[in-house]
Amino acid sequence: MTVTQFNIASAAWFRPELVLTAGVLLLMLLDLGWKKSRYRVPILTIAALACVGVAAGCLAYQPVESRVMFNGMIASDRFATFWKWLFLAPAG
Repeated sequence: MTVTQFNIASAAWFRPELVLTAGVLLLMLLDLGWKKSRYRVPILTIAALACVGVAAGCLAYQPVESRVMFNGMIASDRFATFWKWLFLAPAG
């Protein structure tokens, strides 16, 4: 397996982080471009909670077996999953 194929396969294990990153960027752009209205804050709050929910769903269906990702730069194991849940729980 080449390095590029290994990194693409690693991205599948990195879904919760990718969802949160894309969600934060999208919410930031929406907040910057949205004119002031009384609906802005509730809609952005619901969108942020939906993003956290999708990330939690990705994390729930992620296998718990140990895996090294991105050529050994990141490891995904039970300890990492525990910390991901610990930091994701207060966000929801």
